[in-house]
Amino acid sequence: MKKYYDVPVTRGDNGNNIPLIRYADVLLMYAEALNEVSYQPEALTYLNRIRTRAGLKAKTIADVPDQAAFRLAIEQERRVELAFEGHRWFDLVRTGRAISVLNSKKDQIRLVNTLTENNLVFPVPQAQIDINRDKIKQNPGY
Repeated sequence: MKKYYDVPVTRGDNGNNIPLIRYADVLLMYAEALNEVSYQPEALTYLNRIRTRAGLKAKTIADVPDQAAFRLAIEQERRVELAFEGHRWFDLVRTGRAISVLNSKKDQIRLVNTLTENNLVFPVPQAQIDINRDKIKQNPGY
């Protein structure tokens, strides 16, 4: 899968301009934030901007009747719109759905072990622990 084609690095400025954040990502984050503050139809406007640009049918209030349904609609839209851009794992961890979603697809994604809470955090670098042993402890599982 190639979303961005990057020419090999050469000496000097080769004009590479790889987007670090996309407007679609910003709109979906904003829609998610509006939904989390309080479920409101305005959030649907931003979700539908992404859908109509992609040639998909706009969602209506009937499609997402409550806050929980809208959360799942945003999750699905982020999954397909931002595919292969490295957002999915962090989206699942942020929403608290990583363990249930990934363990349910264990065979499909070739997950060797069952995911646990310990797998949701990164290790604290040993150099940082060494600087302040009294206050910084290693995350569980490392």
